[in-house]
Amino acid sequence: MPLLLFWYILRDLLKVLAISTAVLVTIISFGAAIKPLSDGTLGPVALLKYILLAMPPMLQFALPFSAAFSATMVYHRMTSDNEIAACAASGVSYPQLLLPAATLGVVLTIALSLISNYISPAFWEAMARTSTRSVAEVVVGRISRGEPVQTDTLTLYARNAQRIAVPEGVNADAAIGLDRVLAVNMLKGEVVSTQTARQCVIYLKHTGNMTVITPIMDQGRMFQIKDEGAQVRVSASAALLPELIVEDEIERSPRFMDVSRLKAVHHAPETYSRVARKIDELRRWMTQRELFHHIDQRLRETGTMRFTTTRLGRDNQPVAAQAELAAGGLAAVDEASWTVLPPSGGGPVRLTITEGIKRTTALESTEVRLRPRIRLLPEEPTLDAEFSQVTQIALDTTPNRSRLFERQSIPYLRVDAPIVHELQNQPARELVKTAQKYGDDATLRRLDTAIRTEVTRLLRNIVARIHERAAMSVSCLVMMLLGSILAIAMRNALPLTVYFWSFVPAILGLVVISSGADVVNDVSEFRYADVVGLIVMWSGNLLMAIMALGFLRRVMRN
Repeated sequence: MPLLLFWYILRDLLKVLAISTAVLVTIISFGAAIKPLSDGTLGPVALLKYILLAMPPMLQFALPFSAAFSATMVYHRMTSDNEIAACAASGVSYPQLLLPAATLGVVLTIALSLISNYISPAFWEAMARTSTRSVAEVVVGRISRGEPVQTDTLTLYARNAQRIAVPEGVNADAAIGLDRVLAVNMLKGEVVSTQTARQCVIYLKHTGNMTVITPIMDQGRMFQIKDEGAQVRVSASAALLPELIVEDEIERSPRFMDVSRLKAVHHAPETYSRVARKIDELRRWMTQRELFHHIDQRLRETGTMRFTTTRLGRDNQPVAAQAELAAGGLAAVDEASWTVLPPSGGGPVRLTITEGIKRTTALESTEVRLRPRIRLLPEEPTLDAEFSQVTQIALDTTPNRSRLFERQSIPYLRVDAPIVHELQNQPARELVKTAQKYGDDATLRRLDTAIRTEVTRLLRNIVARIHERAAMSVSCLVMMLLGSILAIAMRNALPLTVYFWSFVPAILGLVVISSGADVVNDVSEFRYADVVGLIVMWSGNLLMAIMALGFLRRVMRN
C-alpha cells in the first residue's frame, strides 16, 4: 500500500475520531452527573469538577463508538466518491485499504487499555469522593429537611441539627448538635425501646474506611415497652445510645483499583476492606469468647473480677474509677449478652465502685447482665453492666444510704488483660484454627463461610474487572474494522444507515461484556459461572469479528 494513501486515510480517520470522541465524552460525562446532581450532592463548582473528572473514565465507553463512527464516515465517503474502486482497480487490495483503520484500532486498543488500567481508577475514586457527602453533612441535611437518620437498628429524629465545634480534649473529627431528640431502637423490625432527650451531641471519628458515630444524650430517658399478656408495662431508665459504625462506600469495588493494586489484592485478599471486615467479625466473635472465658474463669476461681472505668464526678468531669464485681460466674444468653451468676455462697451480685482509694457506690441485684462492646479493632473491648431491680448503696456517707431503682447501667467497664492483642496479627486461616478450640460452633462456621465467600467474590471481581477492561479495549479495534467493512459493503446506503448497522452489534457487544462480568461476579450461581461469564464476556467481540470477516469475504468476491 502506498504510504501517501495510508496517511491520507489515517488523517481523515483521526479528524473525525477527535471530533466525535469530544462530543460523545462530553455528553456521557453530563449524563454521569445527572444522578448525583438530582440527589443534591453536587453544587455548581462541584458539578463542573465532577464532569471534568468523568471525562477520562468515559473514554472507555465513548472511544469504541467514536472509532466505529469515524471508520464508517471516512470509508463511506471514499466509497461514494469511487476512491475505493479506483484503489482496487490500481492493484490495492481491500485488506491493504483497511490497514489504516486496523493500525488506528490497535493504537486505540493499547491506549484505552492503559487508560482503563492505570488512569481511570483514580478518576473514578475522585468522582466518588466529589459526589459523596461526609457523614456529618448527611446527618445535618436529613434532619434539616425533617427526615430521620436511619441505620439497621436505630432511627434518629430531631427538631434541629447543626455543626458545632469539637470540644477541646474530645477525640473526634466533627461534632453535631441535635435538639429535641427521639431515638427508636429496632430489633428484627420491632420497636424495642425509645429514648428521648432535650439535646444530644454526636461525635464523628474517621478511622480507615469507617466513621464511628458516638451519641451523647443530655439527661436522656429510655422507655421500654413489654407485652406481659393482658397488660403492657412501660419502664423508664437513663438513656444510653450505642456507638454506630458507618462504612465508607468508596473502597467497595475494584473499579477504583489500578492493575498493580488489583494484583496486590489478588495475592493478599485480607488487605481488601470488605474481606478485612469479615475477618474482623471473626476477631470480634473470638474476642467475645475470650472475654467471656477470662471473666467466667476469674469469677469461678476467686469470686471477684476487677474492672476499670471512667465516671462523671460531681463537677461533671471524667474521673478514673475501679469496679469490683462479686459473683459466681457467667452464663451466655446470646452473642450480645451474658447473665451474671450469683456468688457461690448465695446472695445478690454486687458491683463496688472505687474512685481513687475511696469506695463510693455499690450496686446489688439478682438480675445482672454484661453486654460486650467491641468498637474498632485493635481497641480492647469494654462491657456494659445492666442491673435490674437494683439497690444502689452510697458507701461514702455515714450511715450508708440505699435507694431502689428498676434499672441501672454502668458502661465502659474495661478488663486489664490483652484480649485483642493476641488475635490481631493472626491471618484468617490461623484465626479459624485458633477458634476451633471453642468446639463445633455454628457461628464459627457461618463466619468462616462468610470469609471464604467474600474472598471468592473478590477474586472473581478482580478477574472480571481485568477481562472487562481488556474486552472493552479490544472492542475499539473490532468495531473500527466492522464499521470500515460495512461502509464498503453498503456503498449505496446512507452513511447513517451504515453506522446504524455497525452501531447495533456494538451496543449488543458492550451489553454482552457487562453481562459476562455480572455472571463472573455472582458467586451464588452454578459451579463454573466464572468460566461461563468469561466466555460470554468475550463472545461479543468474537461475534463482531466473525461478522466483519463475513462482510469482508463478500466484498472481496465482488
